Amino acid sequence: MHWSVIRTGDVIIARFSNPPMGYFTAAAAQELSQLIDEWEQSDARAIVLTGAEGRFITHYSVEELIAFGEDREAMESIGTALSDGYHALLRRLATLGKPVVAAIGGDCMGGGLELAMWCDIRVAERGDFRLGLPEVRLGIMPGGSGTQRLVDLLGEGKAREMILTGCIVTPERAHAIGLVHHLSGDALQEAIRIAADLASLNPRAIANIKLSLEPSGERLSREANAFLDTMRSEEAILTMRRYIQTAPERRRAFLDDLD
Repeated sequence: MHWSVIRTGDVIIARFSNPPMGYFTAAAAQELSQLIDEWEQSDARAIVLTGAEGRFITHYSVEELIAFGEDREAMESIGTALSDGYHALLRRLATLGKPVVAAIGGDCMGGGLELAMWCDIRVAERGDFRLGLPEVRLGIMPGGSGTQRLVDLLGEGKAREMILTGCIVTPERAHAIGLVHHLSGDALQEAIRIAADLASLNPRAIANIKLSLEPSGERLSREANAFLDTMRSEEAILTMRRYIQTAPERRRAFLDDLD
């Protein structure tokens, strides 16, 4: 199991763990979908998502992406289903009638940041880690809603620069540009405090606010098709393979021009 769940009062805390590197996987996504099913029926009134081992969700497993990209026949047969499925999962966080707060205490990039960007409120811990969408440095592009959600949060200009360059930023910079709402010495405790405050409010009002703010899904189909086209590139496969052949402790440097 990749997710562990506890409850304190009206707040559910779900912690993601996939040691040693904290990569997201198809299995972890399926588990999260099942958890959302449970949360929809629960009388809990707020959710906190967090990570373990000093990470949030580092990014989606590049090993799984390579396996997808190298099986050309399956890729053409599946088409955009990989992106479509991830889009559908993350949109469930937006349609969940309870507030979702992300407590980000470590690396949060690629698919991990895409998940965090669908949370209603993001709290980052002060520390030496990175947030961003570095996919272009792997020869690909964001395929799990990143091109759309980052524009929603930062505006077209800043989002375009970050995605085109694969820029990843410190928690302090993420807070300064509005990628996260709060910066804290203890992201989890601050997220629980915020979630408890939200849980004290009228749940029908919260649910309807979220429904009114839900981003349109029409733009995501463009991203899904563009991601599929990128995955057809031999250069993408070669670049991702260089990444997974890099020692785990050096992989952030592979993505990060700050190191």
